[in-house]
Amino acid sequence: MRRSAITTVLMSLCTLVFASGAWAQYSYNPNNPDEQGSGTRYFGSVKDERGQALKGAAIVVKQAYVFTSDEAGRYVGHAPAHPSPKAVLIGCAKRGYTLVRITKRAGSTKQKLWVQADCILRKAR
Repeated sequence: MRRSAITTVLMSLCTLVFASGAWAQYSYNPNNPDEQGSGTRYFGSVKDERGQALKGAAIVVKQAYVFTSDEAGRYVGHAPAHPSPKAVLIGCAKRGYTLVRITKRAGSTKQKLWVQADCILRKAR
């Protein structure tokens, strides 16, 4: 394989890895226990730069609500709908790590407001 072809393949793989958080979709299921809370549903994942799930990371919503990632790096919780989910501030933190980026999507179904926030953290040096 030529060098440019290898570079193209590697760049494509990197793009897929970093874009994977945007592939998650939200659909409302009233029978799901996670849907029983009132207000806006917040959910997402926390991973390191290699894509490994980070357990015990704090996800802070509106500087008043804190969710914690589980062993799969996932979290879910509910917070009041005001201010608008599109405008709400979200942060992610874990001792020994620094924030690289947060990808946030907000939306709604006919029944529920939702915000998906996926965080990437880097081991502190």
